Amino acid sequence: MTAQTNLQLYNQLASNGFKVHEIQEVDAAYGAALRLFTGRYRANGKPFSAHLVGTASILARHGASLDVIIAGLLHATYLQGEFGSGKPGASPQRRRWMREYVSNEVDDLLVAYAQFPWKPKHLAQLAPEVTSLPEHTRKVLFIRLANALEDQLDFASQFSAKKHRDDSQAKSREEWGIEIGIALGHDALAGELKVEMNKVAWTGAETLKKQASGSFVLAPRSHRVKCSPGLRFALRKAVQRLKAVNFFIAGARRTTILL
Repeated sequence: MTAQTNLQLYNQLASNGFKVHEIQEVDAAYGAALRLFTGRYRANGKPFSAHLVGTASILARHGASLDVIIAGLLHATYLQGEFGSGKPGASPQRRRWMREYVSNEVDDLLVAYAQFPWKPKHLAQLAPEVTSLPEHTRKVLFIRLANALEDQLDFASQFSAKKHRDDSQAKSREEWGIEIGIALGHDALAGELKVEMNKVAWTGAETLKKQASGSFVLAPRSHRVKCSPGLRFALRKAVQRLKAVNFFIAGARRTTILL
């Protein structure tokens, strides 16, 4: 079973022999995930946090080290995490913030994940030399494979309009992922991905397909855009100045009338 909640993940890790202080590190990372992905959903309507937990769970099930599991839990940080600007990227300021929750090694993996090209044409070039790649890159590929599998569980890819195949390429990214996974020694993971890719959802499932082509943010109706303290202060000052100018103009007009 693949965990979909933080509690299921903690229980899985405990069953796998991880120590309490290690699970506490995962819990700290989950705290960061809540701040970055609250209100975000996958294209099929699945809460993004469940996808993140599922990716970490797959990695744990296939023997990943703690740093890889935590990076899997936060893999989309610099691609889709909400840092306040609405734009992706790993700025120095964002990386400093992330390192309050995770180790430098995990943050390095998150940056590498965001920068790693995961398209068929790139994977075709990578496949012949995958066994000679440095350990850091092999870890990123491990996380990518787990992410690809999680995207297929429960017929997930069949419940959205998101495209998973580049029609101009002979192989999809998932098919290249299977080949690369086997070359890296992740035969079981690659085998799971192959099985899930070929499953067909139950009759009528297509009527529930969402039209979103990518993940999206859906805020609750009670949400209101609030100004930061600095912006509120600046607006207050601007209003005060405007009132002062209006008062001066009104006084000048009265003086002119009297004259």
